[in-house]
Amino acid sequence: MRLSLSVAARSRAFAKAMRRIRPKFASLFTEFEGMQLANPIHEAILLGISDELDGDEIQITPNSEGFFQVICGFDSKTPFDPENYQILELTLFRIIRSAVETCPFTEPDKRMMLGLINTWAARELAETRFS
Repeated sequence: MRLSLSVAARSRAFAKAMRRIRPKFASLFTEFEGMQLANPIHEAILLGISDELDGDEIQITPNSEGFFQVICGFDSKTPFDPENYQILELTLFRIIRSAVETCPFTEPDKRMMLGLINTWAARELAETRFS
């Protein structure tokens, strides 16, 4: 299972902040690739993040190529300066988790994916209260 992240930015500050925090998530994407699903419905989750959508907006994009494709909004009121990168990392994590929750995978596979990302967050993110 692959998890792919792309960013569509209107704001240069948003684009810059996402480029700077993205490496923090490289290990999550690597761990995702090693996951063996019992009932693989899709071969990848393609996740787009945009500051042009509202922070809680999720749009599922039809895809007939075997991918689950979703575009999620990122609250443009979030401060994008380096002092707030931990907040941005937590926000991005929540978006990734929401995208996984939205995927139409079987319950056992969804539990496995959510368990993996929650374990990763507890280990890698400074703020572990990510609910």
